[in-house]
Amino acid sequence: MFRKLLRNKELLWTVFAQFLQMSSGVVLIKLLTSNLSLTSYGTFSLVMAASAFVLTVPFTALQQGFYRYRSTYIKKNKGEELYSSMIFGISTLVVIYVLISYVISLLFFKNEIWYTQFFTIAFFVSTEVIKIYVRAIVNADRKRKLYSLAIITEFSTKLLFVAIYFNFPSINVLYIVLLYAISNTMSIMVCMKGYISHIRYIPWSSFWNVWKKTLTFSAPLLIWAIFGWSRDSSLRWIIETKLGTSDVAVFTAITSIAVIVPLALQSLVSAYIIPILYQNDEGKNRYEVDRKFSRFIQILYLFGFIGFVFLIFYSDIVIELFTDEKYLAYSWALPWAFISYYLFCCAMLNGTTLLVQYDTKSLLYPNLLSGIVIPFVFFIYGENFSFKLAIASYFTSYLVYFLSTTIIVFKSRRRY
Repeated sequence: MFRKLLRNKELLWTVFAQFLQMSSGVVLIKLLTSNLSLTSYGTFSLVMAASAFVLTVPFTALQQGFYRYRSTYIKKNKGEELYSSMIFGISTLVVIYVLISYVISLLFFKNEIWYTQFFTIAFFVSTEVIKIYVRAIVNADRKRKLYSLAIITEFSTKLLFVAIYFNFPSINVLYIVLLYAISNTMSIMVCMKGYISHIRYIPWSSFWNVWKKTLTFSAPLLIWAIFGWSRDSSLRWIIETKLGTSDVAVFTAITSIAVIVPLALQSLVSAYIIPILYQNDEGKNRYEVDRKFSRFIQILYLFGFIGFVFLIFYSDIVIELFTDEKYLAYSWALPWAFISYYLFCCAMLNGTTLLVQYDTKSLLYPNLLSGIVIPFVFFIYGENFSFKLAIASYFTSYLVYFLSTTIIVFKSRRRY
């Protein structure tokens, strides 16, 4: 069995890429939390949260549509049609988004970094958007080596840039954002190698046909995208408003460590298995793959429980190892942040079977329910909002997503 795994180059490249992404993320967290003050790291975290909002509304939802239909268009020998439509359409949306954002920052945030550092932030967010699209196509085509090289390029340059930057006496956290944008650009260039020739003029009717299908598939995802952002990133802004930028830094440091393993696991499984699920969406193969995938998800729950128990006893050691001693007082939150996000990732993987069936509407309810938890807690407690309540609402929101998605997927499987 071990030799069989070693001969599976597709799997090996995927594992290598995700391992590099996880390990590089750990080192970056260590560098940032150790060298930046709480206020600076809090500001950096808010910029990342703003980026997450743009990615979520609407770009990540649309990306899922192109990801899903890529194999369909390839089978019809229309891969270039989909790729060109995606590049032209997304580029236009990015330009429109930047222009609207500039006007908003000029009118409402003229004395804040959202205006004074607008072009740096806009450059970074734009590269984040384009990166997820070109990578999605490479992964959908199962070009694992190219996908891995793109990740290697991004994270190796980020590590190099950040390590060099901290050797300079003056530290402006927005320069780090600029360096991240440059790393993204280099990764995009790697991803587009071999795809430049796919970009060509296409008739409006073909362009609209691609986007109509994508929008139909992604519409439910667009509807609940805002609730997903509320669950994933709104807490940083609530903490900034009620507690302060330093508390944003603490919350981000704790949750960043908590999500490393679950996110790496989800990324690994998604990168390797989801394209296979999409390509085997019909016939007997589909039911066999789905059965094995369901059993695999059940095994993942056991590993999550083991990780939770480990962190209950050793969270302080983990926090000191991966961040800085100034975060130690909050190590109690790590196990709860870990297990909630781990279950969330398992639920997302489990819900992939609904995407294979083009049933995106069913995922509306888990996102809606989990997305209102944090605003609800904030509304109830108001001025009495605390860091412990922030962790409690974080835990509850992801648990709600896990439970609701698990029930929906279970009912869906019973129908087949």
